Amino acid sequence: GAGGGGASGGPRRAVDVTTLVLPQIVPIGSVGFIDTAITSEPAAHTEPRRGHGAEYLSAREYRAGDPMRQVHWGLTARHGQLMVRELEEERTPRLMIWIDTESDDVARLDRGCTVAASLVEVASVSGAGVRLAAATPDGLEVVARRHPMQLHRWLAGLQPSGVSASTALRWLAQGSAQGVGTLVVACSVWPGRDLQPLFGAIEQLAALGLRVVTIPILEQEDEPQEYASAFAALHAVGAEVLPWREGAALREAIGNRAEAIPAEVE
Repeated sequence: GAGGGGASGGPRRAVDVTTLVLPQIVPIGSVGFIDTAITSEPAAHTEPRRGHGAEYLSAREYRAGDPMRQVHWGLTARHGQLMVRELEEERTPRLMIWIDTESDDVARLDRGCTVAASLVEVASVSGAGVRLAAATPDGLEVVARRHPMQLHRWLAGLQPSGVSASTALRWLAQGSAQGVGTLVVACSVWPGRDLQPLFGAIEQLAALGLRVVTIPILEQEDEPQEYASAFAALHAVGAEVLPWREGAALREAIGNRAEAIPAEVE
């Protein structure tokens, strides 16, 4: 409502304003782990492959199940039978980033969101498609096909869910990661946390044929060597491991890397 006059003599009004603090974005350069996946969305192509993309490769006789929109009517009239175009299969870099929301420590969640926001920036520059996923108190939430700023806003609104990371990742394995080339798992690691259920869920995702890159986020006071054997076991089941310790340079941990660390922590 209106208040008394201020120093300028004009009325003052209470304004209901919400401040949204976006996650920190750290420049990390390029990354070498964003793989392509088949999609109908416009994107950069790799080598030509037969599929349903926009580029015409050749023509052949119609087969049951071929879309009628691919019928080449000119060749059909010439040959006296249905002929269809074979189109290039579109492949685009597709990245899904999952953020660990299990802990009620907001600082841990913030670090996970920093990893995600930084990767969103890399993906937007390279033209890769991005999905973000995290557990909420209402279940798994996935956002895709959004402008980078909308993805940053979604990250800013994330809250601790109390849902175990292993449960959330198993939800993800039920179909939400379909069509993704690379899945990044940004998970918090702290002394006393039981990593076995979390790593078991990651193993299930790797078994689906996804390229799984795990970014364990360590506490600043942690000794990374304590987790070396656990990370080596995770790598052994098919997941790449890029640990990031709070206070260390994120760019050195995950940027400009052709391959993930197999067993040891730098």
